[in-house]
Amino acid sequence: MIVDSFEASGAGDKTLAFIDGADHFMRTGGTNSNLGGPRPRLMKVLTAWTQDRFPA
Repeated sequence: MIVDSFEASGAGDKTLAFIDGADHFMRTGGTNSNLGGPRPRLMKVLTAWTQDRFPA
């Protein structure tokens, strides 16, 4: 369902990323909860996305 919604989006600039070890609310959970808190991994995705579009 998530991939279907992503593909149906009319946005020209879009990225789909799954953060291992996170639940819907970015709390530690799921089958990879042993990875620790997911927020640092989320920040890496967000930082890379931002730097690609807004270089220093």
